[in-house]
Amino acid sequence: MSELRVPMDPLNPGQFFACCGLFELMAKIAPGACAHFVTDDAKLRQAEFVVEGNELPGLGMILGALREAKFKLIE
Repeated sequence: MSELRVPMDPLNPGQFFACCGLFELMAKIAPGACAHFVTDDAKLRQAEFVVEGNELPGLGMILGALREAKFKLIE
């Protein structure tokens, strides 16, 4: 099982939703992946977003695929 950890601020809605989007991308590539947040009550603005699964792609691969993705308008 592999793991990806991303430091984030859990009180920042943009970072929270970015983590959700990252998990959506990871789950498409690695079905069965699971995600959770690791927090520290003493440090309210510091946490880690953790994705675990079999054969997870690296963050660089995910961001590269997103950069090259073709988008189309759905009416």
